[in-house]
Amino acid sequence: MIKTHITIRQWLRPSLWIILFGSLTWLSLLQAQGSDGSGFGAAAGQPAPGLQAFHLLDEQTGWALTTQGLWWTETGGATWRDVTPAGFVAGAASHAFFLDSRHGRMVQSVRQGHFEMSFTADGGRSWQQRSLALMDADDPDAQAEALYMHWIDPATGWLAVKRSTSSNFNQGTLWQTEDGGVTWQRRALPGGEPVFFLSPQRGWTAGGPNGDHWYRSDDGGRTWVSQPLPYPATVTAGGRRHFLPRFAADGRTGLLPVMVTAGAHQHAEWYHSSNGGLTWELMETAGASVTPGVAAAIANNVPDVYLTERSGQTVLATGAPLPFFGDVQVTDGIWLATVQMVTPHTGWALAVPGPYLLGTSDGGRQWQPLSLPGTELDVAAAASSTTNTRMLARTAIFRGAGFDMCDIAPADQLQQWHNHSPYRVVNLYIGGALRFCANQRLTASLVTALSSQGWQFIPTWVGPQAPCYGNPDAPERISRDLGTAHTQGMEEAVKAVSAAQQLGLTTGDGSGTIIYYDLEGFDAKDSGCVEAARAFVAGWSTYLHASGNQAGLYGSACSPEMQLFANARAVPDAVWIAAWNRNAYDPNATVWQVPAGCLPPTLWSSSQRIRQYTGGHDELWGGITFNIDSNVLDGLVASPQPVSSPVAVVVEEPLLSPEYSEELCVAGWHRYASARGMPAYLTASQRRGATIPPLNYGIWRPTLPMTGTYQVEVFIPSHGALEWPCFEKTLGPDTQSAHYVVHHEDGVTTVVRNQLPVDNGWLDLGIYPFGAGQDGYVYLEGATSDNETRLVSFSAARFTLRFEGTLDWRVYLPIVQ
Repeated sequence: MIKTHITIRQWLRPSLWIILFGSLTWLSLLQAQGSDGSGFGAAAGQPAPGLQAFHLLDEQTGWALTTQGLWWTETGGATWRDVTPAGFVAGAASHAFFLDSRHGRMVQSVRQGHFEMSFTADGGRSWQQRSLALMDADDPDAQAEALYMHWIDPATGWLAVKRSTSSNFNQGTLWQTEDGGVTWQRRALPGGEPVFFLSPQRGWTAGGPNGDHWYRSDDGGRTWVSQPLPYPATVTAGGRRHFLPRFAADGRTGLLPVMVTAGAHQHAEWYHSSNGGLTWELMETAGASVTPGVAAAIANNVPDVYLTERSGQTVLATGAPLPFFGDVQVTDGIWLATVQMVTPHTGWALAVPGPYLLGTSDGGRQWQPLSLPGTELDVAAAASSTTNTRMLARTAIFRGAGFDMCDIAPADQLQQWHNHSPYRVVNLYIGGALRFCANQRLTASLVTALSSQGWQFIPTWVGPQAPCYGNPDAPERISRDLGTAHTQGMEEAVKAVSAAQQLGLTTGDGSGTIIYYDLEGFDAKDSGCVEAARAFVAGWSTYLHASGNQAGLYGSACSPEMQLFANARAVPDAVWIAAWNRNAYDPNATVWQVPAGCLPPTLWSSSQRIRQYTGGHDELWGGITFNIDSNVLDGLVASPQPVSSPVAVVVEEPLLSPEYSEELCVAGWHRYASARGMPAYLTASQRRGATIPPLNYGIWRPTLPMTGTYQVEVFIPSHGALEWPCFEKTLGPDTQSAHYVVHHEDGVTTVVRNQLPVDNGWLDLGIYPFGAGQDGYVYLEGATSDNETRLVSFSAARFTLRFEGTLDWRVYLPIVQ
């Protein structure tokens, strides 16, 4: 097994564990939690298997919350004790908070609107539990995405429930107890972020979609008021993110970090208060250095804030786990993301990807992995998957149509399909004991020829199957012993890489490609069988990562649930999901048409999916018939030779009617900058069939370079709730029924799309024939079928050429038994 505990080496500046400067990469992955050290969070779209939260209470004592339970150490992380309360639900939204080394609380969402809170007074050796029915199951606020607690004493605490929504807006509810958790009263919350209270009355939280607004409460959370800070004139609302403050024992001296993004640069600004947070002043900084006099005053008065010298600069560290404002790579592919120091020398850190828990005893010069059960540092795996969409030397991201066939066809027949079909990707069964077809034509020369034609590939290995698949006594089964299963997975990966190298799919040293393991569906109720399969896939992924390749997994969407492989010790980089609901090629199939209960849309969401939507059937293109399974891709493929990018025409702004005006209630348009840095527009919806003029609409009219079949997509940017004075109300969610009208060569097609779940992404409208020039266009108006007033989003539209000319063959032959 290629993994283990190593002495981590730190790159770049040795002082960068200091929480001063930012990385947009990590801030996009992390959400601030309590400044007491009660945890950290992973943003939507970036699942955090294993480690969920941590807090080092002193140099030896601390705790860590994982997806599998709560762990306690009194040896600085060298050994751990399982202190998980009874009834823990693995993977459910949860949070932990310890007032000291004895008194702690843990809360979990057990079902919609219902929570289980556990209390300990002996460091987790025993727990008392209380069920909390805070909301009705049909209350939208009961859909908990995350939970955050804050306690100031054993009697007084707050529970924030972040509502599960898209990132277009940020909502949540706040609950307060004054009797140790026996009863809870609902309070107000201006967003869905964590809270920090200095006293039973005064507290703070961030609001807005990016935590860009700062709020204070002086009545325990019953009401909140915006508390603007003395921001520099160059800092706009969308360019800042607030983290929770830290206060001295006197309750007056405080420190507040704010992350600032300006163009391509990020940095941290520190504010300090001397009157209990009633007012804040910006601390002077210079580069990575804090003004020594001001810094010393803060460090001497605020608990767990330390002053140190690095390379002649005066810098600060803090005793609360906060997102790391730095760019330290501690080993190849592993980066610091959250850091907490309890002395100038001793601290813990979260490292990603993983995440993994690290420790330091020399002020951050070196970091060692802590052996927290279930989150051991896998250096090889992490080094080859620093981002979910990282492409290797011979891989590419492909979006479009592909197919798989048992026995690869001759090059001349595949040339016909490339000329006349919508498909551009074909799988290659490169080997494995259970490969059914011999594939005698599959050679390095054939791969070269097909690559020259423009094909890209899904290399597939078919080896041992799950212990409970088919006849359990048949050969080529994965062992039920987890250690043996893990070794089997690595052994299969060794053979697969060798086969891929012989076919020219890798670079000369056997690296640079992706290989998918074909793991057929099996009995998901057999828990031992499921765990054996998970161990096998972890072994498969571990070796592929160690050899400089990427790991793919083919399997059923729900037998077992594909999401079960998302928190394996080593996670596949991409998945190929069998979810059939068609019997032939469908240009409007997407990778997202998968039961969310089996594979949530937040997993493998960054161009990491292939979906097989048909079983075996005959298709005829260019006079050639193949028996294939059809696939749609937004994922990783093998690409031995460079393939030219598809022709794509982007219309950045629609033609608006009425024209945009800054008078919102005159023109009815709100304009803002999208994540792409381009203008985006919102209008309030009207009920279809009952509209009042003027009805706002937009038209995207591209200039297309050639006649062909194009995929049409529209960009839906993130935004927060808006005050809409025309209606004297606040509008938040986007419409769930945007009626797009596509004018193309074959006529006019109306498609209804849900804008709500899309967060800074492209919404697919389908594939249509267009002529060269400006005849085709897309129309969208503000009339929707929503039962309430929503926002309708207008931003960019993209027209991507899928194949030139017209489809001269589109004949589907029936499946014959």
